[in-house]
Amino acid sequence: MRHNLVRLCGAVSAAAVVSYAGTAVAAMQDGQAVDGSAQSELVDSASDNAPPEIIVTAQRRSERLQDVPISITAIDGQALAEQRVLNATDIQRVSPSIKFTTTSTPFAGTNIQIRGIGTTGNSRSFEGAVGVFIDGVYRTRSGQALQNFLDVESLQILRGPQGTLFGKNTSAGAMIVTSNAPSTSEVSGTYEVVGGNYDYYLLRGSVNVPLSDKIAVRVAALQTDHTGYFTNVNGGHDNEMLDRGVKGQLLLEPTDNVSVRLIVDYAQSKGNCCFGTVDAIAGPLTPFLSSLAVARGNKLPTVVPGDFRRYESWTDTKSDSNYKDYGGTLLADVDVGGATLRSITALRGYSVLQTDLDADYTGAEVVGLDEDFKSKFFSQEFTISGEFGSNVGVKYVAGLFYSNETIDILRVGDFGRDAQAFFDRFFLPFGLAAGTSNAQVGPYLTHLMDQKGTSVAGFAHGEFSLGDHWNIIAGLRYSYERKRASVDGIAGGDPVYGPWAILGITPVKAFRATSSDKALSGTFGIQYKFDRNAMIYATYNRGFKAGGVILDTTGSGTFASQVLPGSFRAVTNNPVYEPETVDALEGGVKITWLGGRATTNAAVFYNAIQDIQIGQFLGVRYTVLNAQSAKTYGAEFEQRFALSDEFTISAAGSWLPVARYGTDPRIGILSGRRFVGAPKFTGNISLSGENPVSSALALTSRFQLQYEGTSFASTVTNVTQSGYALLNMGIGLKSPSAGWSVEAFVNNLTDKRYAVAYINTPLQSGDQNAFGGAPRTFGLALRGSF
Repeated sequence: MRHNLVRLCGAVSAAAVVSYAGTAVAAMQDGQAVDGSAQSELVDSASDNAPPEIIVTAQRRSERLQDVPISITAIDGQALAEQRVLNATDIQRVSPSIKFTTTSTPFAGTNIQIRGIGTTGNSRSFEGAVGVFIDGVYRTRSGQALQNFLDVESLQILRGPQGTLFGKNTSAGAMIVTSNAPSTSEVSGTYEVVGGNYDYYLLRGSVNVPLSDKIAVRVAALQTDHTGYFTNVNGGHDNEMLDRGVKGQLLLEPTDNVSVRLIVDYAQSKGNCCFGTVDAIAGPLTPFLSSLAVARGNKLPTVVPGDFRRYESWTDTKSDSNYKDYGGTLLADVDVGGATLRSITALRGYSVLQTDLDADYTGAEVVGLDEDFKSKFFSQEFTISGEFGSNVGVKYVAGLFYSNETIDILRVGDFGRDAQAFFDRFFLPFGLAAGTSNAQVGPYLTHLMDQKGTSVAGFAHGEFSLGDHWNIIAGLRYSYERKRASVDGIAGGDPVYGPWAILGITPVKAFRATSSDKALSGTFGIQYKFDRNAMIYATYNRGFKAGGVILDTTGSGTFASQVLPGSFRAVTNNPVYEPETVDALEGGVKITWLGGRATTNAAVFYNAIQDIQIGQFLGVRYTVLNAQSAKTYGAEFEQRFALSDEFTISAAGSWLPVARYGTDPRIGILSGRRFVGAPKFTGNISLSGENPVSSALALTSRFQLQYEGTSFASTVTNVTQSGYALLNMGIGLKSPSAGWSVEAFVNNLTDKRYAVAYINTPLQSGDQNAFGGAPRTFGLALRGSF
């Protein structure tokens, strides 16, 4: 390991000729802080081609990125648009340390990981180990990050546990999205029109209107549509989606000391999302299911299982999906002389309705599913922040947080016309004669699930300056989390000879359970600043993620089969899973050199994790495991180098030699194994340019290479995704004076086909389906401002 660290440090030093995928050139084109507040001062650089400083809010105040003792990636809204980062799905173009995946149910199968740590697998009850905060408000479901970015001023990615400052404890990191704020200075606006292959288009714009010197409004909207990347051989496309969104803001500044900002937003996605998959590994029942599909007049994929050269699915129904994410946020700041009081109040709703889902993923008509997920969320946070002292300067933030979420889930399953033939074959190896099971066409079970969650916390964080060079950072947070859940089912189908009854799943073992956790978390660090351009730091952080209740009809177990008692025995489970905690050590360096033309940020880290939560979908049921222990360690770097006034080259890398569970027989094949979605190395390198071709026009160029190493792709099996590289590029024209640009772009130029996640296909032991990453996409984009 020591030899590898020496090599990595050498690579970081050599990276003076590179910089990371656009991050360091992100930020302040017009003297605005990354959090939307006015930047008070830009660095007087010794070089004319040094970019402006980046200002971040990782410690709940505006600071230079290079001064903050946290590993942070920051990028502004313009750079997000230029790099085609439309939502969290594309976030690895921004930072290789973060990974985002989603599967068939966005509220249950969306996972975000940082440095290999994250809530992996499928579970309806999971909150994210990586917290998503939009305009200061916590989003309880990682799937809410799927909504397209609208009128975004900045994106910040904080790596490592955030155990003190934010509305929720997060055990892996945080993703902070900040909207452009209204301004009382002038009428202004932005527009963007994009068209591309797969019938893709995007219309996005915003307008800011001052109503007086104390009142302003800002309105933004978008609409985007595309056909799916997967061709359904039985007609049409899978994963076709139409997205709409609107955001309205009102800013009131009645006095110099008071600012009130109201944000309301509504986003909707409609289509046939999420069931487009490739049959990656064929199971023993695949030939029989194929024969059933052909007998119904349906077609089979032209590719063999495991062939990713063509994205072909073969479901027999066109599922409908309807996602809604909406709510309001009230931000109020009051300057009370030396301190700022802030209130953040939020009321939000999130719903996912999926109907006619082909739950067997084949052209046969075996099992269908409708699922309705609803979440209502309220949160309130109060903080006070400020600074005092001279010999020992103190910058502080203290606050209280409360939230409440109610979840309601309704699932209805039904048997199709091929169910009887399928289950006759399914039960044959167990000695059950054909016709014994009763898979009558129609509903077989209605699942009812609900959960009420409450979170209360108090926190304080301070930075103590000891002279010009030394800083001590300390923070503490007390959290109380409580979740009450109930799961029940309304029986359907034959209560003895129905397939689910034989498997012991019906009747449902109804239960009510409560999970209650108390935790003390926080941070302690030491920082040494050589001067304005160089500093080193060492920190300890404890992160915490609450436990919960398994929201599944098999959460408390199953019954023994009355028909085959020797084959399907009764199982009793505790539906409550434990909280996870992370003890994290990090050491880092941040250097600005060559008169501001180059920045080098690097860190090494070690994480010891207890009771890490793992979600699993086992073909007919969901469960959650707690691995007794786990650990990760590694290093990462971000490097920017302005070659000239015209060109900037940048790179970033994350090296993760260890990211594994401890030895634990309770987690089966995962015992001692590496995490899902945690390759040993990920990285990217890019070159961006802006070359004047006349007094009014400039030629823009952008080239980026992304690489991700081999990693495990399932929490249930040992299937892996081989390493792959993606090439993205864009060439265009820009008029700096007129405020417009036009660009031709292509992502995944070589059309690399790869999987982002695997699942065990329902009811088909040994069969696995894979969700594919985006293929080659290209188009033309027009952007501007006024």
